[in-house]
Amino acid sequence: MIDFAWDNLFAPRAKLVGGDDLVVRVDLTGKRPLLGDLDTAIANFTKPSDAKPGPLPQFDFKKVTVIGETLSGPVQMLGTIKATGPDSFVVDMNAPAATLGLQGATLQLAGGQLKATVANQQISAHAKLDLAKFEATDMSIADVKIDATLEQLAGVLKGEGSATLGTVAVKDTKLSGAQASAIIESAAIDPAALDLAKLLAGLRKLQLSASTGEGAVGGIAWNTSELTALVEPKGAGKSAGTFSLVVADMKSPQAVAGRVELAGAVEIIEGVAGNAQGTATVKAGLLTATQRKQVVDAIALPLEAALPVFGGAAGRAVDKAATNFDAAIPWSAAFAPASGIDLALLAGSEINAASGLSLKLVPSAGQQKVASLNLSNGGSWLAAGSAELSGGGGPTASLKVASAAGGGKKVAIEGALSLKSWKVGADTLAAEFGGLSFSADESAGKAHG
Repeated sequence: MIDFAWDNLFAPRAKLVGGDDLVVRVDLTGKRPLLGDLDTAIANFTKPSDAKPGPLPQFDFKKVTVIGETLSGPVQMLGTIKATGPDSFVVDMNAPAATLGLQGATLQLAGGQLKATVANQQISAHAKLDLAKFEATDMSIADVKIDATLEQLAGVLKGEGSATLGTVAVKDTKLSGAQASAIIESAAIDPAALDLAKLLAGLRKLQLSASTGEGAVGGIAWNTSELTALVEPKGAGKSAGTFSLVVADMKSPQAVAGRVELAGAVEIIEGVAGNAQGTATVKAGLLTATQRKQVVDAIALPLEAALPVFGGAAGRAVDKAATNFDAAIPWSAAFAPASGIDLALLAGSEINAASGLSLKLVPSAGQQKVASLNLSNGGSWLAAGSAELSGGGGPTASLKVASAAGGGKKVAIEGALSLKSWKVGADTLAAEFGGLSFSADESAGKAHG
């Protein structure tokens, strides 16, 4: 049934489209257009036009059947759809268990459900998905369950959801035993004009908890991981909170760590800018044999050429330290539309090895940042302070950087190096190097000291 509105004698428009039974067939085989012959009609209907669009018609279908044609045969979803305007509608759809044969993939659906009621600024929605298995070339996903609810009433939007994932394997990515839950509360949104920035600006609460079992991504593997976050309102237009990511038994081709943790606090301003500050820590870290050799050679070989005794001692100290160490790296980050993303390394950054060797980064007097990086316009960085090395059979040395800057292929560094008395066997070495400078660009470089 179609009810026309005769706003213009020669240009009637559909005011109401409805009926007792609507059947829509979609092609999921990949051999034909998704909506068959309707694809051309819809493309023509949605073409850009200078004319002002008219109001959408109301919809009222008592029974809707969506039949999907797949390579394994037809599957269907049943429900009802009723809409009295762009921000007022009711949807109730159910998908029974089925196997879908797609081009290059097979999907086993255990069931799905979507119920949504929108009336002006009030929203009530519930969605469930139970995916038994999805298999395609170089991809396998199993046991996915999602359950989410959304309610908006009296100017407040509240949402809650949970998800679990049995296993996923995609080329060099593997994941097992993943689960997550989230709670969100914000100022009401306009269903007809959803805007992420406005949602974040009106955020009142975001609580997130997620964890995984064994996993691997791009050559980095771990035993377990856990993410938690809590963000709440902090004044007009602002929200703030804390977050923590803990990864156990992390392994990469370059290093291994018993525990890696990233924790800190975050502030979001008007939904479009923000800043964060925290600490990255590594416990029981070690470099792999190949990586240790590269680091040892970079430090020891230049010394061994002129001072073989001290070059060998430096190499042994670094090699031993790299087999068991802890690290703590305080950091900060900021984002604004005008300036982009800024990252900084803060005071308190240090590496302490079980061998006794330690490396500390100290900012210049009165400063908190040791180094900073801006990611806009190709990236640029600044650094100033000192790197203090001591213990573990190595030298006691201080590299003082008066200024350092770089961007693109340009680098400029000025500073001094102090090496306190270092005794190896019967030999002793001490040195002071002042007025050191180095600069380079795409075409040339120079150094003096």
